[in-house]
Amino acid sequence: MKLLLPSKICLGLLFLNFALFAQESIVPSEASPFTAVEWEADKPMVQVEGEWYYFEKLDDISKDEILAYCKEKYPDKWQKRFSEDLIEVLEGMNYQPEVKVTLALNKDGKTAEYQGVLTSENRKKVRTYNYGGVYKEKPKMITGVLSKDKIVEDLAYLEFNFTRNIFL
Repeated sequence: MKLLLPSKICLGLLFLNFALFAQESIVPSEASPFTAVEWEADKPMVQVEGEWYYFEKLDDISKDEILAYCKEKYPDKWQKRFSEDLIEVLEGMNYQPEVKVTLALNKDGKTAEYQGVLTSENRKKVRTYNYGGVYKEKPKMITGVLSKDKIVEDLAYLEFNFTRNIFL
């Protein structure tokens, strides 16, 4: 006995399959392939899958191209933009990455290619790392009177970030 599905059900299943596939290939506007970024002078060191590497390239875009763009476009915040706003940086360079990217990473003088995944969770981890282990949303404009505790907290936050060269 043959089971024939009505055309509406077939179209619905086809649409659902397409929607699920498309969802996997959409890059969030705030995403990263790294879980942390450190700086050795002007060289970014990135954490991928728990290991630290010197970053060399993302897909076909070299570290030098990305950093030159960041320094030109965001002279006072170029390190922050590289570490936290990589998608915006790449889009500004007229490049739209896929969810899965090829990373050229160097460890112990040897460069190898790794597959990175651009996720908002990774970006959240980068921001948490940048802000001393406490995830902070982007600062919001505050109106009114600040408490003494809030002022002390904000000053400690600024001092911590300035000592690590993370500019707001």
